[in-house]
Amino acid sequence: MRAWSTFAEVCGTASASLIGLLFVAVSIRIDLIAPSQELRNRAAQTLSLFATVLIIAILTAVPGQPIRALGAELTALAITTAGALIVLDRRAKAHASTQTIARALEPL
Repeated sequence: MRAWSTFAEVCGTASASLIGLLFVAVSIRIDLIAPSQELRNRAAQTLSLFATVLIIAILTAVPGQPIRALGAELTALAITTAGALIVLDRRAKAHASTQTIARALEPL
């Protein structure tokens, strides 16, 4: 895992930066996002994805960690993240927004 430590640091730094930018973007347009459950759930999905990358980077950078322990941690993280994204997507679809940006966020 030593060879991946630099990559993990770069990915962790990038994801932490993107989390910060997400908070800035949401706070700038809070007047549009706050009333819409769909947009709040989409922002939560984005936060979950960035946080998952950050946690993966942290777990990968842990020194001396057995490979099986890392595999178990990453498996648990994948299951948890997938469940959270499914729940957030269902909640977003249940409360469709009339905002113009909401149509752009819909999957193709």
